[in-house]
Amino acid sequence: MWLIVAAIAVVAAVALLLRRRGQVALDLNDTDKLVLSYVRKTGGAYESDIARSLGLPRTTVFKSVRRLERAGLISVEKRDGRNFVTPR
Repeated sequence: MWLIVAAIAVVAAVALLLRRRGQVALDLNDTDKLVLSYVRKTGGAYESDIARSLGLPRTTVFKSVRRLERAGLISVEKRDGRNFVTPR
């Protein structure tokens, strides 16, 4: 009996996780999509380079990168004190 309950709980948790990922992806705005496309095209770039290349304010790119990171679409690592963004 406990095994069935545990299996149902696991299936429900996985379904909830997949639903959340889908919702996050739907919440991406045009800037997020533009930044994600650029990062995927280049294979990775510093936030400041993304801003310069796309003609966007650095704060806009910073916020977009944080949303994309929370969605699991990119990863961010510090390199020489700067944020380097790579696609996942």
